[in-house]
Amino acid sequence: MREHVGKTHLIQQSPELPSTLQSWWDREGLRLPLLLVLCGSQLSTMRELGMQTAPLFGRFNAGIWRLEPLDYGDSALFSAARGRHRVGKD
Repeated sequence: MREHVGKTHLIQQSPELPSTLQSWWDREGLRLPLLLVLCGSQLSTMRELGMQTAPLFGRFNAGIWRLEPLDYGDSALFSAARGRHRVGKD
């Protein structure tokens, strides 16, 4: 039986994920022109990822931001600004 994704967090299912991310980031990701964004609804877990004893320590350069949910209008504006969709035009 397939477990519902919302019942467990990804790190609980794959505890090796932070170490795998650290290894990839140090080996390749750091040199790429990208910003890696980790999102999570459990703030305590997100803080734990950046603790001094955690594999991702020192890699949270932008810090931890608390974001409010985007509504439909905000999402449409973001998409339009990124050039992915034409908002309000057929």
